[in-house]
Amino acid sequence: MKRYPVVNDARLRHLSAHLHALGPRAVYEVIREVVDGADLLSRLEVYSRLDPEILSALGGRDLPPASFYMVEAPAA
Repeated sequence: MKRYPVVNDARLRHLSAHLHALGPRAVYEVIREVVDGADLLSRLEVYSRLDPEILSALGGRDLPPASFYMVEAPAA
């Protein structure tokens, strides 16, 4: 299990609340980056620089619809 340096609880709460304010897309992107090996705390710090209002105005708050493709089986 990965060990993180001691982080101030107030800072962690602030970073978590800010990420939540950015919306579902940002939460997904952070989780995706961490799953791919990024350090959680460093990614939270990067995302804390984003302005939720600007992100929303640019249409970056919500996840795009999932892409599904229908593939028909060949006729038997």
